[in-house]
Amino acid sequence: DHSAGAVARFLPGGYKLCSVTMNDELVDFPTVESKKLFRSTRYLGFDLNGVTNSRQLAPDLIYETGDHARILPMNDTSVVLAMCDCLGLQPGQWVHVMIEDGPAFPTPTMRIGDLLALEVDLATQQNDG
Repeated sequence: DHSAGAVARFLPGGYKLCSVTMNDELVDFPTVESKKLFRSTRYLGFDLNGVTNSRQLAPDLIYETGDHARILPMNDTSVVLAMCDCLGLQPGQWVHVMIEDGPAFPTPTMRIGDLLALEVDLATQQNDG
């Protein structure tokens, strides 16, 4: 299980954690087939209370028109463990990930489980083989 503290240490500078308070589908798919063909459009609400901005100008982070949010999802622990099993790796093993230009991530040394939970898209579809 990943705590907010463990996740926060992998956040790029300037990013803040906040809770999702609303997650509603905005598209009314008339058929099961149309749901498979078209992408989801969602309305997301976030609790910004207690999330301070980096300039300390206000006690809470405030949304202003034109602001953007970057969603950094976390893979479910069961999916991460299944991938570790498939690859023959232990989630607690440490790795150092580098690319030609330098570190691949803000924190390039991490556990396999954290790498697969936070940095790799392991999203699956129900009908995937």
